[in-house]
Amino acid sequence: MEDKELEGKRNVCMILIGNVDKELCPSTAVEFLYKHTQVSASIFIFPSLSFEIYTRGAIMTHTEQDFQKLCDFLTEQNYIITSSTGRYYRS
Repeated sequence: MEDKELEGKRNVCMILIGNVDKELCPSTAVEFLYKHTQVSASIFIFPSLSFEIYTRGAIMTHTEQDFQKLCDFLTEQNYIITSSTGRYYRS
């Protein structure tokens, strides 16, 4: 994916995430990921229908190295990421 700015083209990498807690705040997710990976990422939480118990989101990085760090963290079998409502993600 390319992000066009006044300075020219810049590559970005994006991870699409399903099963995201509807109450998750993007800034909380940014802080969590930075704490565990030292990667500064942009987080987008997409709107969902009122009857859905979850939503979807995206994590965007500006380098392939940061993208790989996030992928390694999210697929690490030793982690379980739990939301405050008790929902969890297990890689």
